[in-house]
Amino acid sequence: MERTELYAAVLVALRRHAFDNRGMLTPPQLKAHATSLVDILLDGPSSLANEIIELNAQGLVLVSIVAGGVALEQSLSDVSVMRTVATNMGQVLLAVHLAELATMRREQEMTQQVIARTVSEANARTAALSSLVMELSTPVVPIYDGILVVPLIGAIDTSRANDITEQLLHNITVHRADHVIIDITGVAAVDTSVVQHLLQTVRAASLLGTTAILVGISPPVAQTITQLGVELGNLPTLSNLQAGIAFALRRRGLAIRALQD
Repeated sequence: MERTELYAAVLVALRRHAFDNRGMLTPPQLKAHATSLVDILLDGPSSLANEIIELNAQGLVLVSIVAGGVALEQSLSDVSVMRTVATNMGQVLLAVHLAELATMRREQEMTQQVIARTVSEANARTAALSSLVMELSTPVVPIYDGILVVPLIGAIDTSRANDITEQLLHNITVHRADHVIIDITGVAAVDTSVVQHLLQTVRAASLLGTTAILVGISPPVAQTITQLGVELGNLPTLSNLQAGIAFALRRRGLAIRALQD
């Protein structure tokens, strides 16, 4: 059988497995691969492994190559040629198998790198979001020269209490504040640890020369503090934020008055 007929027979086999290949090989590409595969299996050059690996890299997978080899053997009548093809086919299958294993390893490594990068980026975004949430949950608001307000809302655990102290001391230094009004109107419940954290924050502020004022104590919170037997010491306590602001201004010799017409 002429080699052109062998090319045609192998091309038919490759077309049957066209959808098994990586990517969509075009008809001209399949024809070129059929020609190359026949030449490799018949001639068996010293570069056989490299040539078949190149075909595999271009998208021709093991199942297609096997189908092409079987079609070629079935088209041959010369026993010696068939033996040559069978020998070369064994080398081809080994080369393609190793090449596909290497490709799989590369793809796995790339996938692992993408996953690791994605996880790292997600962790970074989560950390940034957590930092933003923490910052927003502990705002320190300057309302007048040297006077800060810290409105607290929600539950206060050890982690948040530490953040409150850190944020407050930082802002005291930045704004050179001499009065800090801690508003706990939004704190629904307190326990011993919460009160102790608040007192620690007050003491830390006093070390910087800043007077702390506690406002917004609700009746349930006041009752809890009393039942716990926690002494607030000399910490000024007022009913609401308005009273706290007036107290801080008064200590500085200032007051809020209505404008005269």
